[in-house]
Amino acid sequence: MKLADIRPFLREALTDLGFTEWPDGFNFANIPENISEKAFHILNPSGDGGPISMHDQQVSVVSEIRLFRKGFRNPGETIDKIMADLDNVICDLFHPEKRFDGHLNITLNGFEINPLSDSNDNSVVATLNVNVKVTLGVT
Repeated sequence: MKLADIRPFLREALTDLGFTEWPDGFNFANIPENISEKAFHILNPSGDGGPISMHDQQVSVVSEIRLFRKGFRNPGETIDKIMADLDNVICDLFHPEKRFDGHLNITLNGFEINPLSDSNDNSVVATLNVNVKVTLGVT
């Protein structure tokens, strides 16, 4: 896997789980209400170099995956839905067949659940922070 393959890898996994991508490169705050139900946004904010050999360079990329759920009259129910979404995404992304297929590894650093904004606590966003390690052939 190359660095350019990380976002498509994550995108495919989330799309297969029934999510719709919000493709804006950086800004997720302007996600339209009509797609904010079971939507996702991927951001690759940083990376680090790792061990290097004569032929390979390991690279670790921290990716943020945001999952969106539109709340209606019961924000607590929306939080329950997004917790179930987290279960599904974590179990799918970190299944051993995906974790070691074509890249070195993918691990979960953590997640948090917040309202979409201070003025909208009915819509919920869950942010997963994952670490994707790839080995690049440098020769």
